[in-house]
Amino acid sequence: MADYRGNKEMPITWRRNSPGGLKKSAIKWDGAIGRDGSFLIFSSMEYGTRALMHTILTNLVLKKKPLNKWMNEYAPPSANNTSAYISYISTYAGIPKTKPSRITKEQFKKLVNAFSYKEGGKTLPDEIYYNALKLVTSPGLNQLA
Repeated sequence: MADYRGNKEMPITWRRNSPGGLKKSAIKWDGAIGRDGSFLIFSSMEYGTRALMHTILTNLVLKKKPLNKWMNEYAPPSANNTSAYISYISTYAGIPKTKPSRITKEQFKKLVNAFSYKEGGKTLPDEIYYNALKLVTSPGLNQLA
């Protein structure tokens, strides 16, 4: 498994092994080993990516939230340029901003990489993406088109 903790050449989200920049919540994520302020640190990029995947699947697939509604919770305007963030994710992944949509496997991979890029300036190597995907247990994964 990939572990970028301590690698000063990597963006901060990658040094936390959290490509989605996830914050502490009531969820007890597998592989979460600590915090950096309010941000979670994972034991590997695969576990941090898995948590991001579960977050996306829960909100956009299972709860069927429109991207703009969910993004106002995930990246609130008090700390982000949320409208620009929504536009970037929508354009990169090819999903609508304001209505729920059926997400394909290809769009899901693009969503994960869009969050990784937006949060840390890097998309995930395929090896990390597919290893993380093997760890996903969300029923939302079976609902991807």
